[in-house]
Amino acid sequence: MRVLFFAQIRDFTGRADSELPIDRAIRPDELWHALNERFPGIEKFRSSTRLARNAAFSAPDEQFEPGDEIALLPPVSGG
Repeated sequence: MRVLFFAQIRDFTGRADSELPIDRAIRPDELWHALNERFPGIEKFRSSTRLARNAAFSAPDEQFEPGDEIALLPPVSGG
């Protein structure tokens, strides 16, 4: 599973993306748990971050498959 990071989450991780070795469907809470193991403290972004699955916003209860591309989209400010 490929996970894309944007805005402050990209700054926090120091990377634009990461591969997670997921071999089964997982729920969003399991995704956050796996990410927090790899990037301790990333869960602080959870409450304000939207998830997108394969370029479409995901539902709160949507399951993610091993081949999916997941984007973590925090709020972005700008002008």
